[in-house]
Amino acid sequence: MFKAERTHKMNRHNVFVAIATLILLVVIVAAAAAQQQVVPPSPIIVNSPIITINNSSGDQTLPHVSNDLAAYTDVADGRIHYYRFSTGVDSVIPAGTAVGPDTLSDVNSNHVCFSRQEATAFEISMFDTTTSSITEIDPHFNDLRLSCALGGNTLVFVDFGTGAGAGDIFSYDLAANPPVPPQPVSLSSHQEGNPNVSHNGNAIVWENCPTASNCDVLKAVRSGGAWTVSPVVNTAFNEENPDTDGTWIAYDTNRGGPTGQDIFYQPVAGGLETNLLIPGTQVNPSLSKGFIGFESTVPPSTSPDIFVYDIANNDLYQLTSTQGVNEQLNDISVLDNGDVRVVWAADDGPLNELNVYGTTFTPISHQISYQICPLYDSNVAKKSGSAYPIRIQLCDSAGNNMSSASIVVHAVSVTKTSTNTPMELDDTGNANPDFDFRYDSTLDGYVFNLSTKGYTTGTYNLNFTAGADPNEHSAGFAVK
Repeated sequence: MFKAERTHKMNRHNVFVAIATLILLVVIVAAAAAQQQVVPPSPIIVNSPIITINNSSGDQTLPHVSNDLAAYTDVADGRIHYYRFSTGVDSVIPAGTAVGPDTLSDVNSNHVCFSRQEATAFEISMFDTTTSSITEIDPHFNDLRLSCALGGNTLVFVDFGTGAGAGDIFSYDLAANPPVPPQPVSLSSHQEGNPNVSHNGNAIVWENCPTASNCDVLKAVRSGGAWTVSPVVNTAFNEENPDTDGTWIAYDTNRGGPTGQDIFYQPVAGGLETNLLIPGTQVNPSLSKGFIGFESTVPPSTSPDIFVYDIANNDLYQLTSTQGVNEQLNDISVLDNGDVRVVWAADDGPLNELNVYGTTFTPISHQISYQICPLYDSNVAKKSGSAYPIRIQLCDSAGNNMSSASIVVHAVSVTKTSTNTPMELDDTGNANPDFDFRYDSTLDGYVFNLSTKGYTTGTYNLNFTAGADPNEHSAGFAVK
């Protein structure tokens, strides 16, 4: 299972699911109509560290990301895994009552949705990473529900047990109290699939395919609690892989132009469709806050690499450049501080097995210099040898708090202000591993428990870096 991902279009939900003797292919499709073109400048090469999320034996694939959390399918153990970038910890969603493999996950905030094979049905399940609880969504005998997507309090999935059995789009309100059954967004005799939902949960896009070779993209926008369905694009060409961030909709298609398979995008509210003109083949767009992640195969290379395009600033970024390795199935999440986080799968295993990777970078348009807002009185002297808790927030130039668990604040040195003499940098106990400040959600800021052992009377600076800010910052304190 999942080997088909290497020959089919590299869609995040392109997998074969065995149901008894029936193998169900979740079809990847979409549609559009070009009206204007944009040629981005040469790509900016991104050199941010690439993190190995999982490269164990067997296939790890279909990754998705939302802020600090990534989720993916581990084919080797048949389970959905979730990974936190802030801790580097990879965990497994327990099998529970599953009789077959879990697959086709998505992630939003601290929740992971996925399809679980039960004894009599394929159900959509929700996993809460904060409570480690699993909830099946409105289960029934013989349900055949796949391809979930999450955004805000909106859960979307494809139900193959309704209508003509070709797949219909349903939504479920996770915040409804008491719960109500999933509601149909689109009931059609056509094949429908590959839904995606915006981060705020108010826009859905999916593929509607009158034929296997010609799919259109539809959207549903929620207003006043009701969904309004309308076409995004409807041409004679086969457009595929739609995604939305609530402001933009992106998809890929080949309309016979000089650059072949391209990424297209247009506003959710309607307006001009834009063709992103890049040589070679571009597929599988993912969207977050106006940034489009995608895979691009640029001749003479024959294998796809991961790229990101900034719509607002017409900046193109290249994240990978690995000859002979297919880097694919990307997903993107723009963090609170403007950094861009991307995950993907690569067939770089010894037998071309798929492994999951991620990276986080600061785009040129979001590079900032933080101001430091102290949450303590630096004039209050602590006794030498005691712990001095340095509590701060990262602020912008207007004093607004920019602190986030996704921004790493790292202590680098201590100096005595009167002589600029370097002092030993140490924390108390193991309060700040690797000399990283601890993010404290109750402060909405950071804490470093500095050891003042060996410090003489005087004033000092604790020097540190913050995220991708190139400037070194300092926080003063006094010892008596």
